Amino acid sequence: MFRLTPQAAAQIRDAMQSADATDMALRVAARQGADGDVEYAMGFDDGRENDTEFSADGVRILISHHSAALLDDVELDYVELTPGAFNFIFVPGSAVGAAMQAGGCGSGTGCGGGGCSKGPAGKFAMATTNSQKTGKVYLVGAGPGDPDLLTLRAARLLEEAEVVVHDNLVSPEVMARVPAGTRRIYAGKQRANHSMPQQDLNALLVELAQQYRVVVRLKGGDPFIFGRGGEEMEALAARGIAFEVVPGITAACGISCYSGIPLTHRDHAQSVMFVTGHLKDGSSDLDWQALARTGQTVVIYMGLGAIDEICRQLIAHGMAPDTPIALVERGTTVRQRALTATLATMPAHAAASAVNAPTLTIIGDVVRLHDRLAWYHPEQPA
Repeated sequence: MFRLTPQAAAQIRDAMQSADATDMALRVAARQGADGDVEYAMGFDDGRENDTEFSADGVRILISHHSAALLDDVELDYVELTPGAFNFIFVPGSAVGAAMQAGGCGSGTGCGGGGCSKGPAGKFAMATTNSQKTGKVYLVGAGPGDPDLLTLRAARLLEEAEVVVHDNLVSPEVMARVPAGTRRIYAGKQRANHSMPQQDLNALLVELAQQYRVVVRLKGGDPFIFGRGGEEMEALAARGIAFEVVPGITAACGISCYSGIPLTHRDHAQSVMFVTGHLKDGSSDLDWQALARTGQTVVIYMGLGAIDEICRQLIAHGMAPDTPIALVERGTTVRQRALTATLATMPAHAAASAVNAPTLTIIGDVVRLHDRLAWYHPEQPA
């Protein structure tokens, strides 16, 4: 178990008292790099449900569940406090002794560059207090709903995440892949009902990066296809927060496949257009002339609330009233339901069928293939 020497405990208690942080705890985290070195970080923090908490020499200790194995049988021997930060030395135990001894005192940061005389040799590192340290934000595409469509990278990050900020389009099946002890924050957006304004969400991601090492912003589909990933990245970049984007299968691709509606087909469509059913100001003022061209497939995200207007405008701009259209509700999940009709009949058909969001709209001759090519029937046992 992680231990404190009396000297280290006294220094930590003094630091907490001077910072008026006596109601907080020392948070310690560790990770092992590919070269075998063990890196450590620590700071004052308040408790989280995925931490292991215990007391040592009057100091509350929080150990991240990701770090428990690396911190087994390790002792914190010495702390050197500096304004806004502190250096520290670990005395290795049997679990990670070889790796730490190989690391020596690193570059000697904080001890004159000539090795450390403050205590036995060990990996020497720098950590800042909670207000200064930053983690990394991963903008992760969750795909259209079926958890089997997650990328390997996305699945690994869900296992490693300390906090997951998820939206309304992430399916319950995908959220079930998040470990039970991981903190979850709902930031869903539905038409005219945003649980958190985008500006507040951007600020939240920055704040979380200052508290956690691995922050996952989990988005339905792909972060860069109507997912506001670009806006969130701009906010993170402006604050100097590290980020990474993990692509996901966008709804148009995943749901069209599960519906047996190929988006392109040499006999039906030579191009495809992805558009959003409502703009930033809430309107649906789209380029109707371009959308009404023949020989293409039009996929509309978030268009259910404007389906009457969409059908009316496309007909008004020259698209044939008998053009086939499909509404696919909760595509790729066990609750998938597909409705097909024409531009002329879909408004009444959708109203009578009580279609609910999230729903993807597909318009074009390729929809005629649905009846023959539909292969996914979730109501039937596999």
